[in-house]
Amino acid sequence: MTGEETFRPIGPPPKRWKLFAPVIALGLLALGLVAFWFHASRIAGSTLDAWIERESRLGRVWTCAERSIAGFPFRLEVTCRGASFTNAPDGSPVARGALPRILVVTQIYQRDLLLVEFDGPLRLEGRTPGDVANFDWDTLRASIRGLPGAPQRISVEGKKIKADAANRLGPIGDVAAETLEMHLRRDPQRFETERAYDLAVRATGIASAALDRAAGGTGGASLDARLALTRAEPFAGDGFAATAERWRSEGGRLTLSEFRFAKGDRRLEAAGDVGIDAQKRPEGRLELGLTGFNDLLRGLVGNPQTSALLGLRAGGQNSVKFPLRAERGMLSIGPLPLFPLPPLY
Repeated sequence: MTGEETFRPIGPPPKRWKLFAPVIALGLLALGLVAFWFHASRIAGSTLDAWIERESRLGRVWTCAERSIAGFPFRLEVTCRGASFTNAPDGSPVARGALPRILVVTQIYQRDLLLVEFDGPLRLEGRTPGDVANFDWDTLRASIRGLPGAPQRISVEGKKIKADAANRLGPIGDVAAETLEMHLRRDPQRFETERAYDLAVRATGIASAALDRAAGGTGGASLDARLALTRAEPFAGDGFAATAERWRSEGGRLTLSEFRFAKGDRRLEAAGDVGIDAQKRPEGRLELGLTGFNDLLRGLVGNPQTSALLGLRAGGQNSVKFPLRAERGMLSIGPLPLFPLPPLY
C-alpha cells in the first residue's frame, strides 16, 4: 500500500437526523407532558367548579378568595386562600366557617387519591347570634380515596388540636388533644348489600377543665372507638333531619364494637347496638363497664340488692358492668328508668 492510497468508508454516510433523534424524542415527550399537565389542570379546575356547584345545590356554599393550580410536572396542587363556607340546607344559615388556606394535592397519574392540608384557625358561627366555636391545630391533614361525590375511604390526622365554644351567655368550655385520627371506609364485605361503613377514632392527650372535674385528676385522657353504620349515606348532604329519617325508615343501625375512654386509672368502656324508633327517639342497648371509680363502685356493688336491681356485675378488680337501655322513649339501667328521651329531630 502506497502513501497516496486512502481508506474510503464502505456504504452510504450516516444520516444526520439520526444523531438528533434522541433530542427530538425528548423534546416531544416534554411538550406532551406539558400539554397533558395543562389538560389535567383544566379538568381539575372544572371538577372543582362542578363540586362547588353541587355543594351549593345541597345548601353548602363554598367560596375561595384566591385559587391557584401548580405542581408541574407530575402533581396537581390546588390552593384556596381565604376559604369560607355557609351551611344552609333549608335556605337559612345554620353554620358559617372560614379557613386561611386549604391545599389539595393529587398525582396526575392517580387522581382518585387526594391529599388535603388545612391551615388553622377555623371559626364556626351558628344560627343563633353568639354561638361560636373556634378550632386551631399544629397540623391537620386528610386523605380521600375515590370520587369526590362518593369517597371509598377518608382518613384525617391532626396534632395539637384545641377547641373552645361559647354562646350568648358566655364561654361553654374548651378541650384539647395531642393527637387525633379518624378513618372512615366502606365495609368491603357488606357495602353492596347493606351500605355499611366502618369508622375508627383514636385521640390521645385529651384535656379539659370539665373532664378533670368529672373524672378527677389533671392528666390527659385517651379515646379509642370502632363502630359500624349500616344503611348509611354520609355524603348525601340532605341535612341531619332528612338523612336521619331515611336512615331510620330503612332500618339503619349503629353498632359500637369498641369504645374505651381512659383517664389515669379510670376507664369507661361500652359496646352495643342502637337505632331510631318510629317516634324518632334513640332505641337500643349498650353494655357499659366502669373501672377505677372506687367510691361509686363500693356504694353500688357493695349492696347486693342494688346490684341485682340494676343488673350490675363485677367485671374484675375495681370494675363493674351493667346494661344501659333505650326503649319506648326511656333511658334505663336495667329495670330502673333514668329519664325520658325526646325525639332527635
